Amino acid sequence: MKKLLLSIMVILLSIMCITNYSFAAGVQLEATIDITPDKVETSEGDVIKFTITTKDIKNAETGKIYAIEGVIEYDSNFFEVDTTTSTLEVGETGKFNSMTPVSEGGTNGIIALKIKDSATGSSVVKFTGLAASDGRMEDSETLGVAKTPDTEITVTIKEDQTENPGDGDDTQDPSENPGDGDDTQDPSENPGDGDDTQNPSENPGDGDDTQDPSENPGDGDDTQDPSENPGDGDDTQNPTEEPDDTVSDKNLPAAGINTVLAVSIVLIAVFGFVVYKKSKKYQDIK
Repeated sequence: MKKLLLSIMVILLSIMCITNYSFAAGVQLEATIDITPDKVETSEGDVIKFTITTKDIKNAETGKIYAIEGVIEYDSNFFEVDTTTSTLEVGETGKFNSMTPVSEGGTNGIIALKIKDSATGSSVVKFTGLAASDGRMEDSETLGVAKTPDTEITVTIKEDQTENPGDGDDTQDPSENPGDGDDTQDPSENPGDGDDTQNPSENPGDGDDTQDPSENPGDGDDTQDPSENPGDGDDTQNPTEEPDDTVSDKNLPAAGINTVLAVSIVLIAVFGFVVYKKSKKYQDIK
């Protein structure tokens, strides 16, 4: 009786394993590769860390993601890769990958970009070709790969308010003229002395501290005008310019091991052996 119960348990376990295997092998993997910068407003010389994680994992064969890959595109006049901070290697074409198995919300790695000292304004970092794999080794490779839409992140250089403290501020600072602490005109003193207020009858071009945009249209505006240098195009990294010898261009590797199939084969073999022994026993009784 005990042997019969054991046989039934083996059969049920085998059916469950085969069912789970068939389900995982025939369902499309779902996963999202998330890119999160530690800051988007920065200064020259700063380093920005882009943390890459995998979330929303569904239908993975073992519940894990075994490999990811993608391409990072950026303006080489604005950024450069900080190899000392990055945990993922970025090739000359911008391609990167990670072979670290992760579960839901796990971190695949970090890519760090340093702001060049000559950078001004803002620039866009773009992540393309993002894909994750659960390591299936069957012929249905597309079912084991989940793709994520492109991600764009804008990085802006913060304006330095201390560059020209006297620009754009009409308030009189007593420290600017220690000998004259009163900008209010006293009629008894001297109509032309110590009065910063412009009198049109005195000298229309003299004594007015207010900046007239028409006097020097190019002064006071630190914003970069793209039309000022029409010959400066987009230095965004082009992944197709040169072949990358440091990062593999092959498809995502099948990094998982199908342990479920191996366990199923062993259990079926055990069940077959038990059935064989019982049938031989019945033949001896006849």
